[in-house]
Amino acid sequence: MIKEKIINLYNSILNIKKKYLYLFGIIVVIISSVFLLQFNNSTYNLVEVKKGSLVEEVSATGNVEFPTKIDLRFKNSGRLVLVNVKDGQNVSKGQLLAKQDTSYLDAQVLEMKAGIELQKAKLDQLIGGYSNEEITLSEIALENVKKDYINIKTQQETLVSNAYKNLLNSTPEALPSGGQSDYTAPTISGNIKFPSTSSTNVTEWTIDIPNKKASNYITNNNAYEAALKTQASALSSAQSLIDQKTAELALKKAPARNYDISVYEAQVDQAESLLQKIEAQRNELMIFAPSSGFVTKINGDVGETVSPDMTIVSFIPEGSLQLKLNIIEDKIVDIKIGQEAKITFDAIPNEKFIAKVVSIDLVETISGGSVYYQTTIICEKPDERIKSGMTANVLITTDISEDVLYIPTVAIQNKDGKKIVQVLENKKIVIKEVDPGIKNSIGMTEIKSGLSEGEQIVLSNISVPKK
Repeated sequence: MIKEKIINLYNSILNIKKKYLYLFGIIVVIISSVFLLQFNNSTYNLVEVKKGSLVEEVSATGNVEFPTKIDLRFKNSGRLVLVNVKDGQNVSKGQLLAKQDTSYLDAQVLEMKAGIELQKAKLDQLIGGYSNEEITLSEIALENVKKDYINIKTQQETLVSNAYKNLLNSTPEALPSGGQSDYTAPTISGNIKFPSTSSTNVTEWTIDIPNKKASNYITNNNAYEAALKTQASALSSAQSLIDQKTAELALKKAPARNYDISVYEAQVDQAESLLQKIEAQRNELMIFAPSSGFVTKINGDVGETVSPDMTIVSFIPEGSLQLKLNIIEDKIVDIKIGQEAKITFDAIPNEKFIAKVVSIDLVETISGGSVYYQTTIICEKPDERIKSGMTANVLITTDISEDVLYIPTVAIQNKDGKKIVQVLENKKIVIKEVDPGIKNSIGMTEIKSGLSEGEQIVLSNISVPKK
């Protein structure tokens, strides 16, 4: 008896354990499923394609110096046509000191400016629409070509009718048996032979119409077919002119489309960009005073061909501070005289000072196995807090792009010689080729083509459970 109770108790305990084991197994399955599902759903580090302005800059460091003599040179060889100053002369900032031959670029600048004004006028006309007078003239022109069409149609119908009559006159024409007719019955003449002893009464004559055996049939038929072709061609040309004038009138009455406006604006922007490049090329043939100061020496005679390694004007800035920077060789190609630079000092936090590039050495400097080119910048409005010998951090602005698309530089990858990015579309990654432009100092790169504003760019793919 006691044995049976012990066995029954054991079985009860065992059944309870089995129930808990089943429940525990179900929980494990659920947790595992969720855990695996989360691991199968990758999360992405995304960034949006944005539109704005980018400034490309070259960074460098240097020490403040009191101004020393600056040697000013031309960038390229060329014929010297103007020396505008003398030794010892005081000059103001921006004053023209010397110039090479710029005549061919002057002509291009004038032509480009005229073209830009024309494009702007067309854009203004497109936006403002055509005047009432212009629309009225187009309406009159349309009515005139419609009248011309009627006149041409009448004229051609007459010519075809005359050609047809000529064709019929080459053969007899049948007359209706009853009713009236404007046609005159043809006269048939000729000879017919009968037996001498017989008499004949002919009441019916039969002849083919048209009579292709007539001597003038081919000539008259060709003329008739030519008249038909001429009629079709003349009417087609007149109708085409009506269609053209109708389309011109509709275009002048219709409001400007945003697409058309965008095309004209892009043409103006493109022309202005090209003008800036031509003017920059022309400025490279001129030497301007980088700041107020005085000329210590002039080299070169008008008419002489001068080279880039020849100092034309020696100049000392007035009341300025200067910095000499070592720019590495892969960045020096972007540096040009006249570019703006921003200077910051550790000793003067949260303040920026503006400077200009005034000279670039043609001879390299070797330091630590790398090639540098010494570049001089001057700060025209020094602060009394700035001391000689202070270390300065400099950003030279080399290019500016307005209203452009940009993304983080790290999102751009190289593949088979192409620049690509990963774009998330409908929860899938799509590879797109892009054309990058300038880069700024905080890791953003301009995208000239290949992307649209608002697209989601994948920076990285992270396979971790979502929280």
